[in-house]
Amino acid sequence: MRLRSTQFIILSIILGILIGILVNKYVNPENINIFSTNIQIVTSIFLRLIQMIVSPLVLISIVIGLTKLAEMKHFKRIGNALNN
Repeated sequence: MRLRSTQFIILSIILGILIGILVNKYVNPENINIFSTNIQIVTSIFLRLIQMIVSPLVLISIVIGLTKLAEMKHFKRIGNALNN
């Protein structure tokens, strides 16, 4: 049986909650602190990579939108839509 993406997301959320409860209940707090300090570099790298991707995408989307508006056909369509 193949899972749909929504089913996979819901299953992942439930699994994450269960693992979180088990870790909170059975793992020593000192080990959790050591793990969190060790994984901090991975999380910061991941967030910086996302920032590197999102900023150019937003800028390119704005530029493309403005260049499409620069064509007179689009101004005419926008003007007609506003008048109606």
